[in-house]
Amino acid sequence: MNIKTRGIVIKRIPYSDNKLILHLFTKDCGRISSIVQVGKSMRSKYKRHLSNPLQLLDVDLVRKNDSGFYQIREFKHAYIFKSISSDVRRASIAMYLIEFFNKTTQGIDVNVPYFKFCWTAIQSLDQNAKVENLHLYIITKALRYMGLQPSLLSKEKEYFDIVNAGFVKNVTQNCLNELNSNILRCILSSDSFEALNLSLKREQRSAYIEGIERYWAYHFEGFKPSKSLKVLELLWD
Repeated sequence: MNIKTRGIVIKRIPYSDNKLILHLFTKDCGRISSIVQVGKSMRSKYKRHLSNPLQLLDVDLVRKNDSGFYQIREFKHAYIFKSISSDVRRASIAMYLIEFFNKTTQGIDVNVPYFKFCWTAIQSLDQNAKVENLHLYIITKALRYMGLQPSLLSKEKEYFDIVNAGFVKNVTQNCLNELNSNILRCILSSDSFEALNLSLKREQRSAYIEGIERYWAYHFEGFKPSKSLKVLELLWD
């Protein structure tokens, strides 16, 4: 069965000198993996840069019966980055998102809303003038697509309880501090990243990310703290 869809490159693993195992998060098939042949010469049909993580592709797939295995017949750019590859700060956020999307798409079946969210998030990283808080917005808003978004009904309660997934009046060891709880409430209340008005220092961003990752790790199986957070801390001083 032939399937024409769109895909986000999540991960690539060397298989041989000119072959890669490519992991894609696709709109119509969920997360898949396939072996592709790439090359460096001008005659090569597929250049290696097409397989870089976060590339946005148009993909022509062939599904082998009901085995769940897909063959990539053809793939090409659906969108070409303008800023990410030349801006070291955007590239550092891209590194973080590669790790985040790899964790949150593991074993995922078709989830069109989350696919569209990830696709738009990557384009925003490339296009938006200000991106220093974009990854905070992405890892928070992504909770909605996994059924983990906290309720905002208790507006008079100040602290977010990670274990109980709600805001509480009295702080405990399971709670985000007041600042991080307020950042969470602000992001959840925002209709778009462009409408979000946050002015944060480097250490405040890092503390918020660590807090939200604790929430992800508690409620999302297999989620572990990001290794690339240290790179963000160095570059976004």
